[in-house]
Amino acid sequence: MHFIYVQNRCSTLYFYFALNKWFIGEEELPCTPITYDTTRRFVNMCIVETYYKETKNHTEHVFKTHTGEWYRYYAGDIKNNFWIMEDIEGEELVSFPFHLYTLQKTTPRQIPEKEKEIKIDWSKFIEKETAYDFYYSEKEFTLRILHNKTWNDLVYINGEWKRFTKKVSKGEKPFESWDINCDDEIFIGSATFGDIKEEEFTEQQLDQLCAEIRERSYDRASK
Repeated sequence: MHFIYVQNRCSTLYFYFALNKWFIGEEELPCTPITYDTTRRFVNMCIVETYYKETKNHTEHVFKTHTGEWYRYYAGDIKNNFWIMEDIEGEELVSFPFHLYTLQKTTPRQIPEKEKEIKIDWSKFIEKETAYDFYYSEKEFTLRILHNKTWNDLVYINGEWKRFTKKVSKGEKPFESWDINCDDEIFIGSATFGDIKEEEFTEQQLDQLCAEIRERSYDRASK
């Protein structure tokens, strides 16, 4: 059995087939029935969520890693000659049909410790009265949650704290995201830098948000 890793973002096929021989990446290392991923793409990754669905000839799997990356794992042909591990990213991940898959219980693993993110206190560099326009996109927020981004950005507008996904200088057009088409983006108002705060989701809150995302997939399918 051979293994193929497909990286969609750069349209790169690390493992490919040519002249009836298997090769890896640019090195053109020949594959054998047991071939290792010399790209080291999956070093130190742990699977934390597993989904599956039955197809006509095989079982297709979907994996989520502890780093918030998603992959489809499926047979490349009907004879199981090779299997493909493919990134799920951007627009495809936001609208992923979870309703077609069954969530499988995953054996708990010892998760590698996360590298500590460097926190920058921007208040030292930006005047609190600097004005900004704020926007919110449910699609962008969904993508953030599915990728295990734990921060919750809030801005105080019209007497209440509102979640936002994009902040631009007042009067400027919001920039486009390279991950997805934020066609659901809405303007939520203007405020100053001093009206912003950032909260961090707990693990339980993230789990609940992910469950709601899966539930929305079922709701879309039932309409």
